[in-house]
Amino acid sequence: MRILEVEQGSPEWYQARLGVPTASEFSSIITPKRGEYAAAADTYINQLIDELMRPQAGESFGGNRHTQRGKDLEPDARELYAFDRDVVPRQVGFILNDAGTLGCSPDSMIDLDGGLEIKCPDGPTHVKWVRAGIVPEEHKPQVHGSLIITGRAWWDFMSHCPGYEPLIVRVTPDDFTKKLQAHLDRFLIEYQAARAKFIKEAA
Repeated sequence: MRILEVEQGSPEWYQARLGVPTASEFSSIITPKRGEYAAAADTYINQLIDELMRPQAGESFGGNRHTQRGKDLEPDARELYAFDRDVVPRQVGFILNDAGTLGCSPDSMIDLDGGLEIKCPDGPTHVKWVRAGIVPEEHKPQVHGSLIITGRAWWDFMSHCPGYEPLIVRVTPDDFTKKLQAHLDRFLIEYQAARAKFIKEAA
């Protein structure tokens, strides 16, 4: 694992992740429910190649009310988590796996063997997640992907919504992690073959 000390959302952060499959998009590679190779993988390959060919286009996304809500509430959620678990979360920029072929932008690294993914949904969504008591399916690929990229032993998923107790679920590698790893291996082979038609790799 290689940690790049860049501020998330900065030009340097965008540059570091250009053309790199990132954990936040792994739901385009594996279907959360069945754990199968996703039909959207090919579309994601096209997106990654376009990022490399037209890097300026990738910085145009300004977010929406949901992403802004996350930015506004995430510091409070991190502080609440730190108090609840008696830890000092470490904020980092962008992390690459040892091969430099996959990346993630964790909300925090915890101690020497853990990590943290924070979501700040609206009230009804938080209630839905708390009632289920598990990592929401739409976020499973991101959490398990972060485990794969960092090699950490566990990753906590946290849902924070003011007015409610938080949901914190600890995730460790399991069969879903193994399936994701296999699909990532396939994806990288297909991605490298596709990008070779557009970009000459360094010798």
